[in-house]
Formats: sequence, structure tokens, C-alpha cells
Amino acid sequence: MSQSEPQQIKAVASQVLKTWWFWLGFAAVVWSGLLLVENITHYQAKRFEGELSQSASNQMAQSLTVISNAMRERLEQSTSNQLTRSFGNISNQIAAALSQPRIQATIKSVASQQATQLLLSAVSPAISNFEANLAQARTRLDTAAPPHVPVTKVTPANVEPATTGGIVFDAQSVTRQGASYVLTLRFKRIDDKPLGTLHFSLGAYNQLPARILGVDAASDVDPNIESAVDSSGLEATLSFSLPQGVDPAIKLLLSGTTVIEVSCDALAAPVRIPVVINLPAATSSK
Repeated sequence: MSQSEPQQIKAVASQVLKTWWFWLGFAAVVWSGLLLVENITHYQAKRFEGELSQSASNQMAQSLTVISNAMRERLEQSTSNQLTRSFGNISNQIAAALSQPRIQATIKSVASQQATQLLLSAVSPAISNFEANLAQARTRLDTAAPPHVPVTKVTPANVEPATTGGIVFDAQSVTRQGASYVLTLRFKRIDDKPLGTLHFSLGAYNQLPARILGVDAASDVDPNIESAVDSSGLEATLSFSLPQGVDPAIKLLLSGTTVIEVSCDALAAPVRIPVVINLPAATSSK
């Protein structure tokens, strides 16, 4: 390169720098660069702002979730404690009300009435059939024993065959004894004549499941008492003597609801007594 070339270049550059179009192009380039830098800066700012907003939103959501869970747990625990206390108070009030004697007496009375109705409903058909069969049997043969209770009167040879006095059936009562029931039958004298030794023959209706478990005197009697229960549990006998002026009473140990027929030499006719458990006073058929 010759020495004149740098001078020529310098001269050309000097001329170019003096022209307007150079400075216009230079300004355009600078302005374009500044505009590009501004756009890039704005884009980066927007992206950073979005990331920051998303991060803040996630943190806020997590914080709200934690706060919500904590509040829900506290609310559930508080509600559960309040419900527990409320139910406990209600239970205590119910228990206190049920423990009152008046309420217990009402409950027992209602339960007894329901049990009585159920037992009466269950035994009524059997009693009706029993009465019909007995009426037919007595019509056919007056001297035959009832078909349901083959009871034979006991008349020992060493005692008097008859008494001058007589008795009538008066009342009955039933009490519970463990899993069994005690039936007490009370009779009244019809006059003041001596009764002598009374011989009772007792029979249970064999179409009902209940059986006679035991028999004894329930009134003041002389020491000599004779009693026996058949192995079938359907028949029993009882003999005893009474002091003067004492009304006779007997008691039977039964396993449940049944119909008892009572024969005695002092009775004008056998007495048939439906025995319904929990029934305060059952009527008798003579």
C-alpha cells in the first residue's frame, strides 16, 4: 500500500462524515439498537413479572390451603367436642328421667299389659278348644274323666269318705319364682261345719307346654300333709286337714301358662282355672 492511500481514505471518510445521509443512517442504526434493547428489556421485565406473580400466587395458595386446613381441623374438633358434650348432656337427662320411680312404674305397667295381651291371645284358642272338648265329653259320658286330664280322685280307705262341710273357689294369684311360677288358689268355707281331711286332685291341660312341678298347702294346716306329682307333670294330688275356722289354700309350682282343673271331695263340682302368667286375677270356670 502506498502512502497516499491512507490519506485518500482519510479524505473520503472526512467527506462522508460531512454528508447528511451518513448521520441519518447512523442515527437510524442507533435508534434501532436502542429500540431493540428496550423491547428485550420490556420482554424480560414482563417474563420476570409473570414468574414473580406465579410464584407469589403459588405461595399465597399454599398459605391459604394451610390456613384453611388448620381452621377446618379446629372447627371440626370444636364441633365434635360440642356435639359430644351435647349428646352426653342429653343422655344424662334421659337416664335421669328413666331412673325416676314414676317413669319406671309406667314402663313396667305398659310392658306387663303388652305381655298379658300376647299371652291371652296365645292361650285363648287352646282354652276355647279345651272347653268345647270337655263339654262334648261330659255330654257323652258324665262319669268319664276329662279327656285332657286323666285325674283320679284319691280316697284312702283309712279316712272318712265324705265331709259334712263344703268349700267354693274364691281367688287366684300368680307370682314368679326363678324361671317358674307359683299359682296360689284360695277357697272359702260355705258354712261352719268341719271339713275333715281334704283330698285335692289337680290336672294340667296336656295341649299346653306347661307342667306341674310341685304342690303344697298354702294355709295353716295340720302337720300331716300328703302330696305327689305324676312323672308326666300333668297330675298332682294333695291331702291335708285344716284347723277349725281356717279357709283352705293350695299352691302349685308351674312352668308356664296352662289350664288347671281342681277336684276335691268338698267341692260341689270340679273347677277349671285358666292360668295366664302376668295376669293379676284370672277368672275361673266352674
